[in-house]
Amino acid sequence: AKFNVAWTKMKEAEEQKSPELASLKKEVDDLAKVVESLGGSRPADMMTEDEAQKRVQAIREDLSLEKLMKMSNEERWILAQGLGPAFPIALILAYTFYWALNVPFIAYAYYTTVVTG
Repeated sequence: AKFNVAWTKMKEAEEQKSPELASLKKEVDDLAKVVESLGGSRPADMMTEDEAQKRVQAIREDLSLEKLMKMSNEERWILAQGLGPAFPIALILAYTFYWALNVPFIAYAYYTTVVTG
Protein backbone atom coordinates (compact mmCIF):
# COMPACT_ATOMS: atom_id res chain seq x y z
CA ALA A 1 0.00 0.00 0.00
CA LYS A 2 2.87 2.37 0.81
CA PHE A 3 4.41 1.65 -2.57
CA ASN A 4 1.18 2.50 -4.39
CA VAL A 5 0.79 5.77 -2.49
CA ALA A 6 4.41 6.74 -3.14
CA TRP A 7 4.04 5.79 -6.82
CA THR A 8 0.94 7.97 -7.16
CA LYS A 9 2.67 10.91 -5.46
CA MET A 10 5.69 10.50 -7.72
CA LYS A 11 3.53 10.45 -10.86
CA GLU A 12 1.67 13.58 -9.71
CA ALA A 13 4.98 15.34 -9.00
CA GLU A 14 6.22 14.25 -12.41
CA GLU A 15 3.19 15.77 -14.11
CA GLN A 16 3.48 19.00 -12.13
CA LYS A 17 7.30 19.11 -12.53
CA SER A 18 7.62 19.45 -8.79
CA PRO A 19 11.02 19.95 -7.12
CA GLU A 20 10.16 17.03 -4.80
CA LEU A 21 10.39 14.59 -7.70
CA ALA A 22 13.95 13.46 -6.94
CA SER A 23 13.17 12.62 -3.33
CA LEU A 24 9.95 10.86 -4.33
CA LYS A 25 11.81 8.78 -6.94
CA LYS A 26 14.31 7.72 -4.28
CA GLU A 27 11.47 6.78 -1.92
CA VAL A 28 9.75 4.75 -4.64
CA ASP A 29 13.04 3.01 -5.50
CA ASP A 30 13.56 2.09 -1.84
CA LEU A 31 10.01 0.77 -1.54
CA ALA A 32 10.40 -1.13 -4.83
CA LYS A 33 13.40 -2.96 -3.35
CA VAL A 34 11.27 -3.94 -0.37
CA VAL A 35 8.47 -5.15 -2.66
CA GLU A 36 10.94 -7.21 -4.70
CA SER A 37 12.47 -8.72 -1.56
CA LEU A 38 8.98 -9.88 -0.58
CA GLY A 39 8.51 -11.63 -3.92
CA GLY A 40 6.70 -8.90 -5.84
CA SER A 41 7.86 -7.00 -8.88
CA ARG A 42 8.25 -3.38 -9.86
CA PRO A 43 5.94 -1.81 -12.44
CA ALA A 44 7.17 -1.96 -16.02
CA ASP A 45 7.54 1.84 -16.03
CA MET A 46 10.31 1.57 -13.43
CA MET A 47 12.32 -1.16 -15.16
CA THR A 48 14.99 -0.49 -17.72
CA GLU A 49 15.29 -2.68 -20.79
CA ASP A 50 18.28 -4.51 -19.30
CA GLU A 51 16.47 -5.19 -16.01
CA ALA A 52 13.46 -6.52 -17.89
CA GLN A 53 15.68 -8.81 -19.99
CA LYS A 54 17.42 -10.11 -16.85
CA ARG A 55 14.05 -10.81 -15.23
CA VAL A 56 12.82 -12.68 -18.33
CA GLN A 57 16.04 -14.71 -18.41
CA ALA A 58 15.70 -15.60 -14.71
CA ILE A 59 12.10 -16.71 -15.22
CA ARG A 60 13.09 -18.83 -18.22
CA GLU A 61 15.77 -20.53 -16.14
CA ASP A 62 13.25 -21.22 -13.36
CA LEU A 63 10.80 -22.71 -15.85
CA SER A 64 13.05 -25.35 -17.38
CA LEU A 65 11.45 -28.78 -17.55
CA GLU A 66 14.13 -30.43 -15.42
CA LYS A 67 13.72 -27.90 -12.61
CA LEU A 68 9.94 -28.12 -12.72
CA MET A 69 10.02 -31.91 -12.49
CA LYS A 70 12.36 -31.79 -9.47
CA MET A 71 10.26 -29.19 -7.61
CA SER A 72 7.85 -30.10 -4.85
CA ASN A 73 4.24 -28.96 -5.12
CA GLU A 74 4.91 -26.18 -2.60
CA GLU A 75 7.83 -24.88 -4.68
CA ARG A 76 5.70 -24.96 -7.83
CA TRP A 77 2.96 -23.03 -6.06
CA ILE A 78 5.45 -20.38 -4.90
CA LEU A 79 6.80 -20.09 -8.45
CA ALA A 80 3.26 -19.75 -9.80
CA GLN A 81 2.50 -16.98 -7.32
CA GLY A 82 5.67 -15.19 -8.39
CA LEU A 83 4.54 -15.21 -12.01
CA GLY A 84 1.46 -13.19 -11.14
CA PRO A 85 -2.16 -13.73 -10.21
CA ALA A 86 -3.26 -14.91 -13.64
CA PHE A 87 -0.98 -17.94 -13.68
CA PRO A 88 -2.23 -19.64 -10.46
CA ILE A 89 -5.80 -18.99 -11.53
CA ALA A 90 -5.15 -20.58 -14.93
CA LEU A 91 -3.40 -23.48 -13.22
CA ILE A 92 -6.33 -24.10 -10.87
CA LEU A 93 -8.81 -23.88 -13.73
CA ALA A 94 -6.79 -26.30 -15.84
CA TYR A 95 -6.59 -28.87 -13.04
CA THR A 96 -10.28 -28.46 -12.23
CA PHE A 97 -11.44 -28.84 -15.82
CA TYR A 98 -9.06 -31.73 -16.42
CA TRP A 99 -10.52 -33.73 -13.55
CA ALA A 100 -14.10 -32.60 -14.15
CA LEU A 101 -13.92 -33.76 -17.75
CA ASN A 102 -12.02 -37.00 -17.08
CA VAL A 103 -13.91 -38.33 -14.03
CA PRO A 104 -16.83 -39.61 -16.17
CA PHE A 105 -14.40 -41.49 -18.44
CA ILE A 106 -12.51 -42.91 -15.47
CA ALA A 107 -15.76 -43.96 -13.82
CA TYR A 108 -16.98 -45.60 -17.05
CA ALA A 109 -13.68 -47.43 -17.51
CA TYR A 110 -13.82 -48.64 -13.90
CA TYR A 111 -17.43 -49.74 -14.32
CA THR A 112 -16.84 -51.66 -17.53
CA THR A 113 -13.65 -53.40 -16.37
CA VAL A 114 -14.05 -53.98 -12.63
CA VAL A 115 -17.76 -53.99 -11.85
CA THR A 116 -19.04 -55.93 -14.85
CA GLY A 117 -15.95 -58.12 -15.07
